[in-house]
Amino acid sequence: MQIIRYLKRIKELGPLGAWQRIAHRANKKLFTLRWKRKAIARQANHAWEKITQKHRLNQDFRLFFDACKKNNFCVRKNLSQPNKHAIFNKRPWPQKNNLFYQDIRPSSATKLELNQYAPDIKEPWEQSRFQHEFDHKDISLWIDKNKFLIGVNWVCPMEAAIRAINWIAWFEKNKNSRGIEEQFWKKFICSLYDHAYYLKHNWETSDRPNNHYIADLVGYFYLCCFFEQVKYFARAKKIIFKKILEQFAHQVQDDGTSYEGSSSYHKLVTELFALFAQACKTTQTDLPEAFYEKLDRMARFIELCTINEQEFVQIGDNDSGVIISGGTRGEQNAGKRDSGLSHYPNFGLTIIKKQSWHITFRHPTYQSNQPTGHFHRDELSITLAYKSIPVLVDPGSYVYTSNQTWRNLMRSYQSHNTFYHETEQVINPKISRDLFQLPKQIQQDTTKIVTKPECVCVQNSFQNRIREIRLEKNRFCVNDKYETSKKFVWSLLFHPAITVTKIKPHKWVLSLKQKKLLVFTSSLNFSETNGFYSPQYGVMQPTVKLIAQQAIKDLAAQQRFSIIPVSTN
Repeated sequence: MQIIRYLKRIKELGPLGAWQRIAHRANKKLFTLRWKRKAIARQANHAWEKITQKHRLNQDFRLFFDACKKNNFCVRKNLSQPNKHAIFNKRPWPQKNNLFYQDIRPSSATKLELNQYAPDIKEPWEQSRFQHEFDHKDISLWIDKNKFLIGVNWVCPMEAAIRAINWIAWFEKNKNSRGIEEQFWKKFICSLYDHAYYLKHNWETSDRPNNHYIADLVGYFYLCCFFEQVKYFARAKKIIFKKILEQFAHQVQDDGTSYEGSSSYHKLVTELFALFAQACKTTQTDLPEAFYEKLDRMARFIELCTINEQEFVQIGDNDSGVIISGGTRGEQNAGKRDSGLSHYPNFGLTIIKKQSWHITFRHPTYQSNQPTGHFHRDELSITLAYKSIPVLVDPGSYVYTSNQTWRNLMRSYQSHNTFYHETEQVINPKISRDLFQLPKQIQQDTTKIVTKPECVCVQNSFQNRIREIRLEKNRFCVNDKYETSKKFVWSLLFHPAITVTKIKPHKWVLSLKQKKLLVFTSSLNFSETNGFYSPQYGVMQPTVKLIAQQAIKDLAAQQRFSIIPVSTN
């Protein structure tokens, strides 16, 4: 069976792709053979003397440090408290600081109940990104406690890259401080060199690279800029520059969206490329005009997905990840202007921002070159906000490795505002064990859009079901059709701030703080049940979910529900 799997994988990758994957694994194996024994003996770090000998530098550290200080990164760093997710400290990650990084596997126990948790590796990772307020003593302590290539904070190259960027941003602010001794600066620069060496030999690349590889490259680019006076890094900077542009072309689609299928990871990728552009500007490295044009489209997508200062439409996964600031340009104008209808054929999303309405409609668009790890079972799902108040919401992600049961629940059909066959309610157990794979059906953009002054209509289909949404005057309508005689389930998940009150068999009032906001009517007989909403990673809020079930015998059957403001009822 293993041989058959390998043969299928080789066929999928092709000869060149297979050779690249083999070479990548061989390089990591050689790296392990070379460094594991040294790392366990705490002899792997690069001392200043080793660095100067390797690159034939003047050993006078003060001259080197003065040259580093002349660099100008101009990185804006909005410091905050460490990101403490609600899931943290329920099951802290065990201290395994004596293990070589490649021997640590962030895995999750299977068949956990919803109130059980495995240790979450994101806990130490988040604290070690250095996105919070810190000083040179904190950095020094981290270096002492996290010996090079030993322990959990060297497991993920992306984490090392983010840490390096934040350290360089801190350096820019504190490089002229008179209260920091030369001994620390030598320790600091040697550790940054360790980070660069580690990234060079641990790229997170594959035939479907994702945000991790972009972070690796951008972090290494910052390190190359920092060490640019060293000839090796000056040459490496040119190579990495080209690789980043290659990934920009590969991972950012023509409509300006990340090909990972997640609006939150799109924000992360946008921040990475914005930081790359900033480093290029300050080091006088020219970027093509087409780069800035696509980066503007990326920022525009973020703006359109932003409901208000706190709420953002969560399409796909959300791990609340940021690089430095926690914000990405494009949000400052969110909610301040109507855009009518914006269609993103590559991402698979239509966004309507008109009058007081903010509506998204998720399409089943998918191409075979896209990674599936951050997609959800959200085909034909909708979200809705009215007067910048979120009403129907996507569920978020809650957690990844700490609980597989939650992970699969939050990315399943039953947690999204869509309709599906009864047999599709639970993710297939054969794939549920893989937390970052989700089989997807290849589908081109089949969206049908009709826009008129008095009406906007969008339609799409997926596996024998058709959904049409309409915004006409001041009424939002959804029409669902089916081309198969099966039992269907409808699911509608409301924001925790929304109160849902049934006033008639097919009529509900939606209120905010006891003030009636909208009226929901349907041809289906919905009933109220418990729902779950995660506004950020590790945080879970109970909320109201409406569900309806109906066996369909007439293949031409239609179901409809509509939402109108209370004032027009």
